[in-house]
Amino acid sequence: MDRRVSSGLVLVTLVMAGCAHSVYRSGVAHPYRIANDGCDCEHFVTVDSAARIICEFTGTYRVDEGVTTKIMVTIRNENRDTLDLSLSSVKIASRNLTYRYNDKFLPMGITAVLPGERQTVTLVGDAPSRGAADPWLSIAGEELVLTIRGMRIQGNLLATQVIRFVPTNPRLTS
Repeated sequence: MDRRVSSGLVLVTLVMAGCAHSVYRSGVAHPYRIANDGCDCEHFVTVDSAARIICEFTGTYRVDEGVTTKIMVTIRNENRDTLDLSLSSVKIASRNLTYRYNDKFLPMGITAVLPGERQTVTLVGDAPSRGAADPWLSIAGEELVLTIRGMRIQGNLLATQVIRFVPTNPRLTS
């Protein structure tokens, strides 16, 4: 009896660890690819060596009647001083989708990152499919550009972050 249980556990483990291709289904989250600085990846990191600030970017989208996008930005402060975000703002500009605040700067949502700490900002947007019979057509040729400006450390303005997100299309993956 113990032998059957062990064999069953091994079989389940092998099935769960197997590879599978993406399936395009409604309601399933698919990754954005980040196309910056020669990178074509799902997780992108920028480092300001002088200020010792690290920013990590990831994103997913889901197609239902429209498109729901979720972008996550994690900011790590490796500096001895507090990273001031009180005057910082974030903007997402979409090529194809009509998000509520498309191409408009909004407050960052967090005001500071203390030394040695990290903070994550999650940006979520819903866009209607614009009456297309197939809501997947909304992502054809789509590109999101995320811009973060106004981060300061020790009174010095840090470089503006501009990150390009392109949705993977599981319909094209075989």
